Amino acid sequence: KRVVTLRKSLLVHTKRSALENVQLKFIDTSSKFGHGRFQTREEREQFQGTLKKDL
Repeated sequence: KRVVTLRKSLLVHTKRSALENVQLKFIDTSSKFGHGRFQTREEREQFQGTLKKDL
């Protein structure tokens, strides 16, 4: 599992894009295997469909 650190900015940002309010609900950075693209094997199989090795 990886730690995600959110910190308050040291400078006051005045750009319009920086002042936009962001609603952050969930960050999924964990994976049981691989590089974190899919959370579980079932999720990967559902996305990729039937593979040649599964026949």
